[in-house]
Amino acid sequence: SRNAWGNKQLGATRSGVKSLVTGPLAGRSANANDVDGGDTTMRSRAITLPADPADVGPLTFAWSFGHGSNATPDDALRVRIEAENGDRTTVWGVEATGEQVSAAWRQASVDIDAWAGQRIHLLVVAVDGAADSLVEAQLDDLRIRRP
Repeated sequence: SRNAWGNKQLGATRSGVKSLVTGPLAGRSANANDVDGGDTTMRSRAITLPADPADVGPLTFAWSFGHGSNATPDDALRVRIEAENGDRTTVWGVEATGEQVSAAWRQASVDIDAWAGQRIHLLVVAVDGAADSLVEAQLDDLRIRRP
């Protein structure tokens, strides 16, 4: 998406040929095909982490969160971990600011050693919690690094 204040969604991956992206198809307006009216969620396959916390490296990823000035802190991009028992914990997030924010790749790193020895799922959640605001999100290069 693009509005008069810039691109809200990137037209390319950070690396490779595929990334997680909200509404990749262009529409007639910037609000076409963006996140609307709730959550858009991606859930990974099960990932078994090493038992020793010293052997669990950080979760790293590239991210972009573009939004219009009509977006509020109710609009967000979050990464959660779902533990074996189904509990979900937000380990990283960014909220809209009510200002125009153009898409740009940024880098994140999150310690996840608290889940050592567990079989987890990663959840990426893009949220449009405000009334019809312009929200676009993109993630690439999700990795759990070795220490």
